[in-house]
Amino acid sequence: MKKKIVTLLIVTLFCPFGAAFAVKVADLKHKAGAVNFAHSGAKFTLENKSSAASANGSTELKGTTLFYERLLTRGFSVGLTFSTFLERSMDVDVGSDKNAVVETVTMYSIDFKSYLSEHKRKGWKPYFGVGFGSYNVSSTIKTTSGGTTTEGSSSATVPLTIFSLGADYVFSFGGVRIDYALTTGKREDTDGHSTYNADYNYTGTSLGIAVFSFF
Repeated sequence: MKKKIVTLLIVTLFCPFGAAFAVKVADLKHKAGAVNFAHSGAKFTLENKSSAASANGSTELKGTTLFYERLLTRGFSVGLTFSTFLERSMDVDVGSDKNAVVETVTMYSIDFKSYLSEHKRKGWKPYFGVGFGSYNVSSTIKTTSGGTTTEGSSSATVPLTIFSLGADYVFSFGGVRIDYALTTGKREDTDGHSTYNADYNYTGTSLGIAVFSFF
């Protein structure tokens, strides 16, 4: 279902290309697009409240993000990124307890970019940027111990700082983007689960491949 939503979004973004094709790139000040996103290096740690035994897992957080960007003067831009499509799963075994964790994330950020080349013509537009936002994380934890399986949960709102480096290749009607970012942010949940403290550490790197349309 998510793949269908993303495909529909991409088709929708590029539908107006015919009208925009005749417009100069310099006259187009708004971008909207979809990003194939993967965040690696982020750790999730469970600590038993009674024994203090702990373990962590680290798998890629993957999904699709959506963005809007407003081009300003002198190569600067401001934008918003949003997603409800991010998720990952992992096994975090603490002692003899087998924990299967499924994590879903809603993400948003406000982003500032400085382009090394203004959008006056087609071609590559390298940039560097900084963003501020959060991951709103919800984790379902299924624990198997002594042949019995129980289910609990934890959650946190993790503040993020994002430093990015990338480039857009601009056509008349839109373009493609390659984005590499360093993300920092962590938060602990000590109340959500009856057995475990959950520590969310999202310090890591991300890679995004995007398509966008001007309007």
